[in-house]
Amino acid sequence: MLSILPYKGGASTILDNCKKLGLNPDARIITPEETREKFHGVFRDANFQGIQEFFWDPSAGWADAASALTDTIQATIDNGVNYVPSPVKKLSIQDSGCSGVELADGTKIEADKILLATGAETARLLADSAPREPALHVGPRFVAGAITVAKVKLSPAQIEE
Repeated sequence: MLSILPYKGGASTILDNCKKLGLNPDARIITPEETREKFHGVFRDANFQGIQEFFWDPSAGWADAASALTDTIQATIDNGVNYVPSPVKKLSIQDSGCSGVELADGTKIEADKILLATGAETARLLADSAPREPALHVGPRFVAGAITVAKVKLSPAQIEE
């Protein structure tokens, strides 16, 4: 994964965060000149005006999250889950655990088992659902996020290469 960030220090910030978390040991900062030489010349003629550094992680990649989520939803439906496509406003948390959800439109759903796909909304959802229960908050346990860092149009020959 090559991150092209439009501000100075952005790549360094990502690298520092990875080091703090013990992630991406092979990640490093590379210059526009190095970038032009790498990747089989894909970026040889790229306009990197104003870009001073890139974050490069040779072990990172991209995943088609939309297809993965679609397949997960279909698998749950195939196994008898009642799928409700709606944003969740809050969880209903009791002493025994989560007993239901309140949807964005105010509808409340109670169930013995609840499966949520909340992604980057997880931290907010837990904090809003149990503001006086910090043990249920995400805290430093994980970070969820997504960002498109670069989009490159490749020729058929470049795709093949």
